Amino acid sequence: MSRLQQFLALESAGGIVLCAAAALALILANSPLGLLYTRLLDVRLAGVAPPGLLDSVQLGTAFGLFFGKQLGIAGTIWAATRLGIGRLPEGAGGRQIYGLALLTGIGFTMSLFIGTLAFPAEGYDSDVRISVLLASALSAVCGNLLLRIAAPARQPKSTVTTA
Repeated sequence: MSRLQQFLALESAGGIVLCAAAALALILANSPLGLLYTRLLDVRLAGVAPPGLLDSVQLGTAFGLFFGKQLGIAGTIWAATRLGIGRLPEGAGGRQIYGLALLTGIGFTMSLFIGTLAFPAEGYDSDVRISVLLASALSAVCGNLLLRIAAPARQPKSTVTTA
C-alpha cells in the first residue's frame, strides 16, 4: 500500500484534506489572485446586467455551492475508485454517483455561515441568502431528475400467492 493510500485509509484523512483546502482557499482569496477571481465574476453578459441579478457575490456563492460541491464530491469518488482506495457499491453507476453529488449542493447552514464570513458587510446578507437558496433548489431539482433517469427499472411484483 502506498503512502497516499495509507493516509487516505485514515478516518481523519477527509477532515485533514478539507482543512488544507479551506486554508489554501483563504490564502488564494487574500493574494493577488483574489483580484483575478473578483474580476472574472464581475464580467457582465454583453455589458448589461439587470439590477440585483448577476451580481458577483450572488454568482460566486451560487456557482461555488452548485458546481463546487458536485465536482468535489464526484471528483473525490472518481479518484478514490481509480486509486483503488474505495469501490462503488454493487449496482451503482456513474449517473447515480453524479446524481448524489448534485444533491450535495443542497445546503443552507454552512453555506450561509461561510457566506457571512466571506462577505461581512451587511449589504451582502440578502445576496448570499438568495444565491444559497437558488443554488440549493437547482441542486435538488437537477439531482432528483438525474436520479430518476438513472434509477434501474423496477421489477413488477408478482401477484401470485401460494397457499
